[in-house]
Amino acid sequence: MTKITLTHTDGSEEKFSLEGKMFSVGRASDNAIVLRDNTSSQYHAVLKENENGQYIVIDLISKNHTQVNGNIISSHVLRDADRILFGDTLALFEATE
Repeated sequence: MTKITLTHTDGSEEKFSLEGKMFSVGRASDNAIVLRDNTSSQYHAVLKENENGQYIVIDLISKNHTQVNGNIISSHVLRDADRILFGDTLALFEATE
């Protein structure tokens, strides 16, 4: 099962199973994955499954950017153990074959 584990700025963790085609990420309460830090945007990014079953993270032109493994991205195909930074919230992407 593919999942993402958020580490919030207060140190707490939250896990999300990625079972579906698209997940919105941001501070707004109507996102599928809600961030709890003020440096992330209301609608920060999207996690989207492509036709090959891989997940792509797409930055929604957020104020403080989205980073994967320390690099600012506009979009990026995720691989197992990639570390994503949404504002100040760290996420670990875990993909199982």
